[in-house]
Amino acid sequence: MVKVALIGLGSMGQNHYRVLKSLPEFELTALCDIQQTREYDEPFYTDIDEMLEKADFQAVVYRCSNLFTQKCCAQMFS
Repeated sequence: MVKVALIGLGSMGQNHYRVLKSLPEFELTALCDIQQTREYDEPFYTDIDEMLEKADFQAVVYRCSNLFTQKCCAQMFS
């Protein structure tokens, strides 16, 4: 089973969330967005640095707008 962090929970992120939850090969272990608009079963972070420090994951699904891509990817790969 692959542990997955999902970054970005807008409309497309919600769709990815639903699909990932339905696939037995994946376990969502962290969610991250600038604001939490509903309750989730998984740990939720509004700060990507905190998620990168505390969450246990092997893969990332990134569903944010292009405005945040450079900053977010730089943080993930540093």
